[in-house]
Amino acid sequence: MPLPRRGNPSCSRIRPVLISLLAVAAFASCASTNVRQTKKTPVVLSSRDTVAIVLDHFWYASGSERIGESLAECVAGVASRKAPGLRVLSPAVSREAIFPGFAAAAVPGTPETVALLMDHPEFRSRLESHGIRYLVLLRGGTRAIRHGEMSCEAGYRWEGGCYGLWWWDKTTDLEAFIMDSQQRGVANEITVTAKGKPWIAILLAAPVGIPVSTEYPACQAIGESIASHLSGGRSGPSANESPDPVQGTEK
Repeated sequence: MPLPRRGNPSCSRIRPVLISLLAVAAFASCASTNVRQTKKTPVVLSSRDTVAIVLDHFWYASGSERIGESLAECVAGVASRKAPGLRVLSPAVSREAIFPGFAAAAVPGTPETVALLMDHPEFRSRLESHGIRYLVLLRGGTRAIRHGEMSCEAGYRWEGGCYGLWWWDKTTDLEAFIMDSQQRGVANEITVTAKGKPWIAILLAAPVGIPVSTEYPACQAIGESIASHLSGGRSGPSANESPDPVQGTEK
């Protein structure tokens, strides 16, 4: 009588470990946001005032301008929803309005250069002709560090296959400088950090996992804080923030 075939001992060892890791990863697969404001000078815009978003040069230097523009569109949409009546121009529309003829990468995108431009009569004339009271300079990016390992073993039927788990420490940092064209300087600086742990695991040949977006919580928190600032602190979750970091809601 043939002896019963034993399972692969290495597979038997890895399965309970993998199950435990999956449980931990599932628990940690949400994103949290942290918001900091370094200046607080809330104002109430008139119905004629417009806000223009300008991307920092980092997006172009790193070749990630499309990501920056997508995040800026998200920020503009959230700010408009949180402060009804607030008119927010995307980077593309802002370029046409106040930097006509400039290539996207050539648009001044630092607080220092924009502050200098605000003293220039032609630049101020363009802002006034479009009703632009505030410029929002947006900078930031996403980084992810991978952990874990994958391995594959040959075997008979269910004894072989691939096993393993990868997870990432993913962080999105966004910073918005709100510049007042009348005061000709930075009225508020908002920094948002969103963190999450997306993961993917393979048990035999079946991949499972949970993607986690940190970009959307970050742009949402920035948009809400901008709306709060420009509506006198009456809208968005940032209305009662102190200058110290405040842990946001998990999403």
